[in-house]
Amino acid sequence: RLMLPPQTILRQFGGGGGGGGQQQVEIPTVHGHFQTLLTTVINGPWQNTDGEGGTIELLQNILVVRHTRRVHADVESLLRALEAAFAQPLKEPLTLPLANASPEADQHVRQQLARPIDVEFKETKLTEFAKQIGEKLGVPTLLDHEALNNDGINAESPVTFSAKELAAESLLSHVLKPLNLTYVIEHGQLIITTASAVHHRLTGTIHDVRHLLNRGLHPDRLTQAIESATSGPWMNVDGEGGSLNLFADTLLIVHQSSRTHSEVTKFLASLNSQLRDQPEVPRAVQPQN
Repeated sequence: RLMLPPQTILRQFGGGGGGGGQQQVEIPTVHGHFQTLLTTVINGPWQNTDGEGGTIELLQNILVVRHTRRVHADVESLLRALEAAFAQPLKEPLTLPLANASPEADQHVRQQLARPIDVEFKETKLTEFAKQIGEKLGVPTLLDHEALNNDGINAESPVTFSAKELAAESLLSHVLKPLNLTYVIEHGQLIITTASAVHHRLTGTIHDVRHLLNRGLHPDRLTQAIESATSGPWMNVDGEGGSLNLFADTLLIVHQSSRTHSEVTKFLASLNSQLRDQPEVPRAVQPQN
């Protein structure tokens, strides 16, 4: 059982303490909502969702976590990310630095995926397709053979596709989706895997959406629009996949695959661009049930 230091938790959740002239960050919390957020974004297993594993309790301003060292590190990373995001509005989405992550290497892969490339594949085996994509992008690209075998997908399936000046991420979507495949980014690697296996490889990203909500966009409409405009899958819609958690009507925590994270980021940027001329009416932040 781990009880994180009271002074740390109190500072992070706006409860008393202080000193040193440091501004206190008040983050409204309700036990049920906060427990759901943590157990959704941080891979468990958790007793309340999986029937086994660790537990998490919020006792007023004290957070008590019983789990593995890896999960403890992930919880602390999420708390510190939330604290930083509330202290100063985010200009860019914040990827949660979970345990054993390689944020700089992963960012390099994302940059390469945004680069336009020319390709021509004709009856190319999937294994060779992955190899050639990796060579073109200059990033390690792997096939998740175990996941493909579990879903009965042949790693030698033929790929036929050609394009010029097409972003690599769009290319992958065109090729992989008909095969019931997708991709994730882990530890600086591009991994081609199955849609069913991707649920176990989801990561978290925090988006500051206070400007959208201050311009009159209802929180429910925002989350519904994201679920409709992106490929998902979403647990709320498809019964499996990622999730959207709006925390204190300010921060949107997205738990999803690398591909869908990219789609969500682009969609939110488009919304901000379309609504930027509308005046903001600041709202009182309310704790959520």
